[in-house]
Amino acid sequence: MRGRRCRICARQGKNNNYKGGVYNLNLPLYSTYSHQLAKYQLTYLVVQDSLDLLGVECSFCKKIFVPTASAVQERIRAINTVSKGDHNLYCSEKCKQDCPTFKKRKYRSGQKGVNNRRLDQAAWSKMVKDRDNNTCQRCGAQNEQMYAHHIYPVSINPIESADIDNGITLCYSCHKDMHSIIGCTLNELKCKEY
Repeated sequence: MRGRRCRICARQGKNNNYKGGVYNLNLPLYSTYSHQLAKYQLTYLVVQDSLDLLGVECSFCKKIFVPTASAVQERIRAINTVSKGDHNLYCSEKCKQDCPTFKKRKYRSGQKGVNNRRLDQAAWSKMVKDRDNNTCQRCGAQNEQMYAHHIYPVSINPIESADIDNGITLCYSCHKDMHSIIGCTLNELKCKEY
C-alpha cells in the first residue's frame, strides 16, 4: 500500500506489483523492447489491461500478436549475433511449423556453400595493404596482422571485387567489428560504413 513490494511475495518469488505483474506473466513492455526491434521489424503498441505491450507481426501469417518477453529477448540476442539462428517470432506453434524457413539449414547435409574466393585474392589483398601502408584505416594500428576487407563483397559483383578501390585495410579487431555492423554482417550483402 506504500508503493513498495510486499516482503511475503518477494520471498515467494512473486512480483505482482511490478507494472501489473508483467514479469510473472512474461509480457514484453513496449517501452522496454520497441526501440531494440524497431530497426529490424515492425513493432506495434498493444494496450491490454492498461499495460502498453509490444506487438509484432507473425513471421509467417503476418498477424499482429503479443509475444512472450523471453521470445523477444531471444530475438534481440539473435539480431545482435549473441545466439545462433534467427529466433523469428510466431503467433502459434502451427505458424512456426508451417513456416518454410523454420529450422532450415543454409545448405543441405553434405553440400558446401558457394566459394566466393578468387584465384587472385592474395594479390588483391597485398595491393590493398600496400596502398594503405599496412595501416588500419579505422583505428590507425600498424604493428598487427592486417586484413584486406571488401567493401562490396565478392558475392555481389565478382568483377568489381577485384578492384583495389573496393578494399580497405583493417586490423583484426576492426575487421571483426566491421562484420558486426548491420548491413555488413556475414549474412548481409553490403558494407555501408565506407
